[in-house]
This record gives sequence, C-alpha cells and structure tokens, in this order.
Amino acid sequence: MHILNEIDLKSQTGKSNLYPIYFIFGDEQYLIKHYVKKIAEKTVKGNKDFNLNEFDSDINVQEVFDAVNSLPFMSDKKYVSVCDLNIDKISSSEFEKLLNIVSNPSPSTCLVLWFEVVEINAKKLSEKAKKIMNAVEKSGGCIFNVEKKSTSELIRMLCGGATKRNSHLEPTTARYLIESCSDDLSTLINELEKLCAYSKNGIITNKEVDEVCSRSVEVSVFNLSKALISQNLNTAYKILDDLFFMRTEPVIILSIISSAYIDMYRAKVAVDSGLRVEAVAADLGYNARMSFKLTNGERDSRRLSCHQLELSLCELLDCDKQLKSTKMDSRILLERLMAQLVYISAKGVAI
Repeated sequence: MHILNEIDLKSQTGKSNLYPIYFIFGDEQYLIKHYVKKIAEKTVKGNKDFNLNEFDSDINVQEVFDAVNSLPFMSDKKYVSVCDLNIDKISSSEFEKLLNIVSNPSPSTCLVLWFEVVEINAKKLSEKAKKIMNAVEKSGGCIFNVEKKSTSELIRMLCGGATKRNSHLEPTTARYLIESCSDDLSTLINELEKLCAYSKNGIITNKEVDEVCSRSVEVSVFNLSKALISQNLNTAYKILDDLFFMRTEPVIILSIISSAYIDMYRAKVAVDSGLRVEAVAADLGYNARMSFKLTNGERDSRRLSCHQLELSLCELLDCDKQLKSTKMDSRILLERLMAQLVYISAKGVAI
C-alpha cells in the first residue's frame, strides 16, 4: 500500500485526469477541504444539482452505492463524496457494501472518501481501514495523508500569501505570527487577511500582529508560564486577566501551565542524567511536531533546580485537586498558585 502526501495531492489535482477514487485523511483539515473542493470542481463542470452528491457520516452505504452507480446527467462524469464515514463502527454488512463499491468503481463517477473529524492514524491502521485502502489502490485510486505543515513551510506560505495580497511579511514576523496564533493553517490565513487589510503601508510587523491578531489560548498560557519562570508576577496576572476575559476554563489554564512544568522537569532530569533531550522526546512519545516542547523545556529549566521543579509540580497538583473538589473561587486559586510558583522560582522554597 502506498500512502502519498499533500505535495502529491497538489500535483495530481493540478492535472486534467482524475483518479476514480480518492481516500484523503490527515491532520490539516483546511488543506483537505481545499483539495476535496478542487476535485469536485474539476469533476463536475455543470449540472451540479444532478451530478454532485455529497454525503456525511449519517449516510446509509446503500445510498452511496446508488449514487456511484447512477449515470451522470448531461456530463461525462459525476462526483460523489463521503465525509467522516467511521469505517470501524459501521456494521459488517455495511462494510461489505462499502468494500464492494470501492472494489468496483464506476467509470463515470469520481468517488472521494475523506475524513474531517474521524481520525485515521497512518501508523496504526485498523484492519477495516487497511482493507478499504488496499481496495482503493487496486481499483486505480489513490490514498493521501495530508499532514500539518512544518513551521518553515508555514512561514513560506505566509510570506507568499502576503505578497499575493500586495503586502510584505518578513520570515521573522511570520514566525512571530505562528507563535502568537498557533500553527493551524485556517487560523493563520484568517489572521493574514486581517493583517493585509489593516497594514497601511503594506509592511506587516510584530506591532501589527500584536494590534490585530487573536492570540490562541495555548499561546497565552505558554506566555503566562514564561512570566512565572521569569518571576514577573505582574505580567502573569495581566495574562490571567485576558484569559478570564476570553472565558477560558480554569482547568484548561492549569492544564497548559502544568504541561509546561512537566516538560521542564523531564528535560531537566534528562540533561542531569547526561541524555540528549531529542532522544528523550522520542522515548516519551513526543511526535516530530511536538518535540520542540521538550527542547523549550530544557531551555527554560536552566533557571530552576530539580528541587524547585518538584515543589512547583506539587503546587500544581494541589491546585488541581482544589479546583476539582472545592467550591473556592477558581480565580483566587490560580492567583495563589501563580504567587507560589514565582516564590519557588525566586527563593527555592514554598511559602
């Protein structure tokens, strides 16, 4: 079985000929929807009411069979797509029908099976997924895994997107935009549109990013963690104000702060044991896109001893218990926690 990537999908959809069947999954939902739409537009030029059939996860497989095998109306081809059909949860009879559809493609239909919410792990495929994907390949179709873009790829896309919109974005500012708003492509494109419209002279700087863009909750809490490590309690309280204004759940705030301290502790122990952080990241199950968290943790942990990190984790655990088991005001609990973490960072002991 050959699973192709987004570059292959981009290349193939740019050609005139289409595969009879597409099986598209992955983490980058924005691009998946982009290519699904592109395939539909290339397949059906007119008579969309009759030749464009789009089904969601609630569909009966028999309806898909009927749509695939009916002839196009005044057109060479018709388009049938099924989004988020959970292959592993449909009945055996439904699965066999689906397998039959994929194994016997109609020459006058382009069938697209794509997944937006239902997750398919390319490294741990279920037996049913393997059967369907093998049948797609044997029938002349193709399988595509559209993974998230790397930071360097996102930077190039953002800079190129700004140029197309008659604006200028430096790579360093593009990186700052990603760090401020997340690496979600859909979010970044929306923020880029706002920046290009807002920029008066066409030059986008960090200042415009700060003035226009909506920071993600995770980035805000990450900055809060950095403020605590730097013993900057005023900045930490200001970020907490913003998070409560955005109606962020206290348990989510605590969870992300805890994650940052756990990363620091793991990195600290690894370095003190003479191990490379990159190797430890793989052993602990950090994927390629998330290994930077441990690298950042190693950098930030230089300010703290293992004892300070252990005390901090105890305070985080205690706050978690109180948030979930008492009626105390969550804002007060988090503010007290932050004061404790700053005191531990400065003095090496808990209050």
